Amino acid sequence: MSILTLATYKALTNTTVNTYDTLIGNLLPVAQKNIETYCDRLFDSTRYYQWFHFNYDRLVVLPEYPVQQIVFVGYPALVATATIATGSYNIEVTSTGVTVTNDANFAQDTYNFNPNDTLLKLKTEIEDDYPGSITIAIDPSYTNMNSLLLRSGSGREWTGAVRLDCQVRKQDRSDRIMEFAYDSAFVFSYANDYIFNDELYVIWNAGYDYADMPKDLQMIEANIIRDYLNIITGNINPLIKKQTITNYSIEYVDSNLLNNVVDNYKSQLDNYLKKIL
Repeated sequence: MSILTLATYKALTNTTVNTYDTLIGNLLPVAQKNIETYCDRLFDSTRYYQWFHFNYDRLVVLPEYPVQQIVFVGYPALVATATIATGSYNIEVTSTGVTVTNDANFAQDTYNFNPNDTLLKLKTEIEDDYPGSITIAIDPSYTNMNSLLLRSGSGREWTGAVRLDCQVRKQDRSDRIMEFAYDSAFVFSYANDYIFNDELYVIWNAGYDYADMPKDLQMIEANIIRDYLNIITGNINPLIKKQTITNYSIEYVDSNLLNNVVDNYKSQLDNYLKKIL
């Protein structure tokens, strides 16, 4: 979604004419981008994936907030091993897939998690392309593991995140602290006596749905866009610059001018700066 829509902008600024609707629509993402750059955070509801060093007070501070839902919590485990029988190859798990590099000529093949969304699909694709050279042995327990759970940076030994059988929640009176739930006897709520690894993988949803977007943040963006419009339509330090180079004429946006407009609202945006961990 977005911080602000055209309809909300017009309602907040009491705009009743449609003269600049197209221009305003083009400025909405520009203003949001500048706001998010200054605040160093996204505001739209977004899903995040990250490994964390586990804090032994049983709390994890999630960097993106406000937390809407904790989707998955897992611990690292060896889920598959690649074996190279012939040739020399480098195998690397990235955040989006698995890359195989031929050490002889540096040719690369990339196997993206989409559409290869399980370990079995990755295994099949790689082995089909490198018959007799590369084999992937998957622990039978993880054959259908979602490939997104593979840890970036793994090489021939693939580490994946295995769901931790416990209850987690967002801590009361916090918009970003994840804690492990306790039962009525104040005992850790998980199925087995699990010795926690020092790392956890967390998938969570954070940000605002449009209905919950802070109204004062929407008003700030509306004022920024109104200032953009005054500059453009008033032809004062025009936003669109023109330059002729030999036989070519180009037009470009004066980004410095856009940033200068946002500078006027920094004191108001400071309330939304990303909190230091």
